Amino acid sequence: MHTYDPDRHVWRYDVGGYAWDNTELVPTLWLWYYFMRTGRADVFRLAEKLTRHTSEVDVYHIGKYKGMGSRHNVIHWGCPCKEARIAMAGHHRFYYYLTGDRRLEDIFDELKDNEETFLNRDPLGDFYPKEAMVEPSHARSGPDWSSLCSNWMTQWERTGDTKYRDKIMVGTEDIENAPLKLVSGPDFEFNPKTLHLRYIGERTTGGTHLQICMGAPQIWTEMADLLDDDEWRDMLAQYGRFYFLPDDEKQKESNGLIGDRQFTIPMFACGIGAYGAARLKDKELAERVIKTLLDAQYKDCDSEGFVAHTVKDAGNNGELAEIPWISTNHAAQFCLNAIMVMEFLEMK
Repeated sequence: MHTYDPDRHVWRYDVGGYAWDNTELVPTLWLWYYFMRTGRADVFRLAEKLTRHTSEVDVYHIGKYKGMGSRHNVIHWGCPCKEARIAMAGHHRFYYYLTGDRRLEDIFDELKDNEETFLNRDPLGDFYPKEAMVEPSHARSGPDWSSLCSNWMTQWERTGDTKYRDKIMVGTEDIENAPLKLVSGPDFEFNPKTLHLRYIGERTTGGTHLQICMGAPQIWTEMADLLDDDEWRDMLAQYGRFYFLPDDEKQKESNGLIGDRQFTIPMFACGIGAYGAARLKDKELAERVIKTLLDAQYKDCDSEGFVAHTVKDAGNNGELAEIPWISTNHAAQFCLNAIMVMEFLEMK
């Protein structure tokens, strides 16, 4: 589920936009990384059930939306947001590689050329006038292009077909040539036929935090190692550093190019910030990242963190243990970023 209702003492199963979480803010990645770090059987079973459901039920398998998914609504397919990030291979590949379950191969085959669906459904089509566009669609560097990268990366890994590696490299080169590199955009025009991203200025539909809270940092860091691309690693590190700069320094470094674009919800950037701190050997950045992560958990939400309280005669229970402020979005992103921070900063 997506968000808890502290007044009714139940999850908001019946409120559109707050009901089913599906893959929103990648609880899939959180649970699989958690299992990889702990080996806990109960975590595996939960992640397995989530993978089985999200890969089969939350994804369109036929029709013009094939390879896309629907997110947090009361009923399946109720949300008008049909996007590649909801269905991407990155959610499911852990289970496939750990178990060899060949049913997932059907999903990966559906997703391997998923860029073609961007001609049917422009993820930013409601925000940009069609007559002013040069390319036929749009893709944010994250989560749209990053999700396509997870599809291509998985296909390249499991088949060895370098065509899919080359698909990734078209976009990495375009981003490398953008004025602020990975900081640029993140909205780009996109041509699904040539795979090129066209820089259209510093605009971010929905907020910069959406660039990084749907799995992009995890995809990008793994992609850097698979490509063995030091330039891409440096771009990731600089992105993590830039996100945590004070606003005046952001303006100075970008020569004012970013304008009024806000780098919101920095907790979502703690993982990639830690990556930057480790690669750049920047102790001050590391300390800022850790403080941001802890403040998000123990100040913004609840000073006690993930501590349950017992409520009597609530939620059809004589005694109910609840965390009244909890949402799957926060739990997934806090825990996933905590895992990355501990890994990159070598914390125990």
